[in-house]
Amino acid sequence: MPEQDIDMIGIGALNYDYIVRWSDIPGSLRATLQDLVKDNESITSDVHAFTNSLDAAIDSTAQVATDHGGSAFNVVRAMAHMGTGLKLGYVGILGLAPRLPDRFDFVKYAKALGVSRRFMHLSSIATATLSYVSDNGERDLFTLFSDKAANAIWRASQDGAVIKYLARARHLHITSVFGQDASQAILNMLEKAQDYASHSISISFDPGLTWAHFSLTDPAISKIISLSNLIFVNEAELRALGAPATSVATAGKNIALKQRESRQVVLLKESHQAKVFCGEPPLDHSIDQRVLPTSRIADSTGAGDVFAAGVLASRLSERGQVLSGTMMGLCAARHKMQFVGENGYAALSTLFTPAAQRVKQTVFLSHSKENAELAESFVTFLEGMGSDRTTFCTSVLDTGIPVGAEFIPAIYQSLSDSVLVIFLVTLEFCKSRFCSYEVGASWALGKEQIGLYHGVNPSRLDPMLSQRQMASLSSAEGLALVVRRLRQLRILKAANTPERDHRQIKLFLRNLQDT
Repeated sequence: MPEQDIDMIGIGALNYDYIVRWSDIPGSLRATLQDLVKDNESITSDVHAFTNSLDAAIDSTAQVATDHGGSAFNVVRAMAHMGTGLKLGYVGILGLAPRLPDRFDFVKYAKALGVSRRFMHLSSIATATLSYVSDNGERDLFTLFSDKAANAIWRASQDGAVIKYLARARHLHITSVFGQDASQAILNMLEKAQDYASHSISISFDPGLTWAHFSLTDPAISKIISLSNLIFVNEAELRALGAPATSVATAGKNIALKQRESRQVVLLKESHQAKVFCGEPPLDHSIDQRVLPTSRIADSTGAGDVFAAGVLASRLSERGQVLSGTMMGLCAARHKMQFVGENGYAALSTLFTPAAQRVKQTVFLSHSKENAELAESFVTFLEGMGSDRTTFCTSVLDTGIPVGAEFIPAIYQSLSDSVLVIFLVTLEFCKSRFCSYEVGASWALGKEQIGLYHGVNPSRLDPMLSQRQMASLSSAEGLALVVRRLRQLRILKAANTPERDHRQIKLFLRNLQDT
């Protein structure tokens, strides 16, 4: 039996990608093309339908980019470019490309990347993907496949040399191949390789939307899922795999409960965060990131594959483990420094606390220290209106900076964690350097913002303030407007009765006159 000497082998389709900006296609052609791309991912075995769509795109714009493609191949090449030193391989069927020059040679490309290409099979089958990229960076995929490609995958699953090759891997990364019995062929490969290997082979799986839907009726796809240690999905795929489910969290838990391997991890990839679901020990954790501005998104095709590559590189390479561990170490040290003595160690538990169990200060109240009494009164007002979120306010002891924490890092961390920033804009606020810092930081972090002015003329405020949603703090109408916005953001609980709302607003305005 072969010993492991390849770190990871990808298994999946090898596609030629054509990337077109949707806005570059004349409106007269969009309706025709939209009929072909009914969902985010559409597939066809009709070569003429695909080439007609491709020709329409090519004829209408010169902005057609061509690239090597296929989800599993994108993961492998991303890992190769990361310079992790991992030994990588690939098993797939390479077809002919409609309308592409001969210079697109997958085998030579893989060789240049240092990827083992022994079982990148060549055939006369046409396989390709046309990606329509919208102006906000989203993309729709129209994929050409052939049952002949599935037949080739089936033959590979019966080839002893292929099985021995796969059995040399520490890890196998699987993506969908379309065509009759293709899923069963890939399942055969996995089971035979695991039986033949003298070591345990871990598996990751990115099913894509089509196979996610098929998983409910295709036993082979369901079995591949049960064999997988890691599953990569977007929200639509997660909901399909975890059906029936009324929420993302329920879908993630459903997948974990269905699997034989209780420690299986499901990773949900989104533009603003990644979510991690695990059956045992139970885990439902979110890792946030800043959303890339639309103006900076050139092409989102393959972004999910690069995300998978980063996760796998961190798990499989010593360098990745060191870097990931170092990042966690820095995060832990930064966390500890904000607390005194034993409190700093107890606070480390939040680094691994599931998001559903973590209390976050999601409303940041920016105000001048000269207006401490006003700020405290406003926090009381929010609580009376039904706020179920913790408000960060430096003037209120139990919602401000922890004892012993450094002032500036604690403020920045709370501002980063918030979903809404409320500015209490007064004359003192306008003179405060710290308040101006908070205005700039909330803008840079892209936070939802509301300005409440009191004792100042809003038309004379700095443009960075006046361009925000503004309302009068001393006006019942202004406060009602803010309350409606807070309910839209689900920061306030279910609506109070109109009488209670009126009573709370009236009480705040009376307190405001006394401050």
